[in-house]
Amino acid sequence: MAGVSIGDIGLLQLNYQKMIVEALATGAKAFKDIEAHNWEGDKLDFRLHTARTTAMGFTEDGGARSVADKQDYATIQIGRRFYEAKLQISAGAMAAARTGKKSFVSVVNSEVKGVMRDALDFYNGFFFLDGTGEIGKIDGTTSGSTNIDITDVAHSLLWDGLVVEFRDAAAATTVHGTATLLNTEHDLTTGEVLINTVAALPSGLADGDTIHWKGSGTTSAYNRAIHGLAKLVDDTQNTFQNIAVGDASTDDTNKYVAYVNGNSGTNRPLTPLILRQTMAAVRQKCGNSAPKKGWTVYSNAWILKEFEEMYEGAYRLQGGSTQGYEGASFLSSLGKVNLTVDSDCPRHKLYMVDNSQIKHAVQKELGFDKDGLSSLFRNSHSNLNATAVMTCISQMYIKDRKSSARVDDIADSAVVSL
Repeated sequence: MAGVSIGDIGLLQLNYQKMIVEALATGAKAFKDIEAHNWEGDKLDFRLHTARTTAMGFTEDGGARSVADKQDYATIQIGRRFYEAKLQISAGAMAAARTGKKSFVSVVNSEVKGVMRDALDFYNGFFFLDGTGEIGKIDGTTSGSTNIDITDVAHSLLWDGLVVEFRDAAAATTVHGTATLLNTEHDLTTGEVLINTVAALPSGLADGDTIHWKGSGTTSAYNRAIHGLAKLVDDTQNTFQNIAVGDASTDDTNKYVAYVNGNSGTNRPLTPLILRQTMAAVRQKCGNSAPKKGWTVYSNAWILKEFEEMYEGAYRLQGGSTQGYEGASFLSSLGKVNLTVDSDCPRHKLYMVDNSQIKHAVQKELGFDKDGLSSLFRNSHSNLNATAVMTCISQMYIKDRKSSARVDDIADSAVVSL
């Protein structure tokens, strides 16, 4: 609008980046719990120790020396992931700054805090997922209507107005189409969600087809999201971080998997035995290199409430405080476990994570892009608006997988007996 300069409003005096960093440090797990470090280039490489040297042993006086040997390594390779968000201020709000700069700053603060809050929710939701951008699977064959049930849901990422993409279960490169979410209905008993869409769903949808985040842009999040715990703490036989992962059942030959305690898709109550089995398996794989500060357990409130109401006595030692359930952690002969409730963690899952082995490589920290030295807002050439863009370039990765574990198929709708 003529006569109104964004630079005149004085937005440069507002330290939004500090506010964003502080919020992330206390909010999203990817920024709060995981050690971050900077990196350059389009890929990050480091070495993974895969075999010990055998050039050692017992000998005799005057005996022959060992034949020289070397340790074996493989190269882990990490690629970048690009996050972006955009907020907009109308020309009308800008014009109001002529007579009330403080009111305009109030509008800007509200918008910045809003997108910052959404960024926290976005990152925290994807912290638990697998990097494919998948946020659910179709449970049923309804097609052409405006609602359908989905399972394996990232509940916190089903936002009203979100554009989602449907991909084929058998061939993920096949896109059936998109839909805009109108609203969702959550079933607390089954964990499923009924999604209602603005218009008819794409044709050809089938049971098991996947739903992926698309947002409001033209680029799908398919295979573009950060690698979350579902990817990092896994035993799937594939290529992960440039390492060929073998069959998890052949423990002697496979050195880059996490322990996964599942029940073939059938949910079962969480018991102390299940957790002890998981801790014992990880401790046995780690040997004496188990995490010194213990494991962090991430799960939702429906699962972790079992420790409070059903299994508390199984971990408490009467008359002592050095072992047993105590507040948000417990200690046993197998190690210490710190419990962290997070509503963004998918239902029926529990992650037991060695956070010392997971890193967040950041090439550009989350923040607003500035137009040189001027304001973070830029005038639009196509309409009477000004926009600001928030970006982040980073990726999460794991060094030693064997010190973390995951428990699948947990029934989190069990009735608690008191």
